[in-house]
Amino acid sequence: MFHEQKSFTLVSAHFGDMFWIEQMSARVGSASRPASLRAIRIVDQDRNVEIARQLAGLPGHPEVLTFPEDQVQIDRLGHDHAAALDRCRQLKYGTTHIILLDSDCFPIAADWLERVTLLLGDHQAIVARDPLKYGLSHPCFMVLPVAVLPELNFSEGLLEVGIDTGRLIGLQLSKLGYKVRWDEPARAFRGKRGHYYLDGALYHHGSASFASSPQRQLRSQVEPSIERFFQAKVGRGDFALTLADRAYLRLLKRLGRS
Repeated sequence: MFHEQKSFTLVSAHFGDMFWIEQMSARVGSASRPASLRAIRIVDQDRNVEIARQLAGLPGHPEVLTFPEDQVQIDRLGHDHAAALDRCRQLKYGTTHIILLDSDCFPIAADWLERVTLLLGDHQAIVARDPLKYGLSHPCFMVLPVAVLPELNFSEGLLEVGIDTGRLIGLQLSKLGYKVRWDEPARAFRGKRGHYYLDGALYHHGSASFASSPQRQLRSQVEPSIERFFQAKVGRGDFALTLADRAYLRLLKRLGRS
């Protein structure tokens, strides 16, 4: 139905621990990446010169962007992710689509972009379904036509009713008449952490940057020892959870509560 040739710019916003953006960049920015992935843009939300230098040296030669803080959003949510994405949608692109990935969302299957292209044969846009709010989208993974970007708003509902970043993008696209693929999440690590998208081709950890946030309201939402446990497994490419792993997790949770 929608069979014009597709080309992609990958967009991601980085904050905190470099581990996650390094995982993502290693997988999407390799020399063997598909030719249709034309460019990579990373927003440095640390707003730090040294971090920006490190980001620029990641695989794929990403363009590193920095935007001024949106203090109103930071005061409301502890971050201004939505404002950064709204800045990104105002940029010029030389591709037909952008692929939006959270910095802790990355491919774990080599054919991930082929799966995206196949879905775009029958849909005009792809949005991850929020695993906690079924009717809303999640900005961890979206594929959006460049032509529609000026009409979208990642900050909609944020200040008014506290709706988090990009949760209304899927509904905005539908209201504009776009045929949207709502990509369903599947729980990873036996339901203990993270989700898969694209039928298992993408892994999204979720809230990975919170552990290194200066904002107490964000840090309090994760347990550092548990995050280190999963980070080590992800770093090894190990997405299984053995009986021993589950016993160790229970111990970490008890220690975290003590």
